[in-house]
Amino acid sequence: PRHGGTAGIGLAIAERMAAEGGLVIICSRKAENVAAAVKRITEKGGKVEGHPVNVGNKAERDKLVAHI
Repeated sequence: PRHGGTAGIGLAIAERMAAEGGLVIICSRKAENVAAAVKRITEKGGKVEGHPVNVGNKAERDKLVAHI
């Protein structure tokens, strides 16, 4: 698992996994960062779900895990 998939190495990993055919699930605290990363990956043909989540918040983290 890798959190922080909307920038830097996390985004690069998400892009590579999507390019390899995987469905990637990314999260960030900021919805606008999530939307930008989802757009970037889908424009390249990748499959991605984006969720605004603060992984430091147990309730938000539990909600994401339950979705997955």
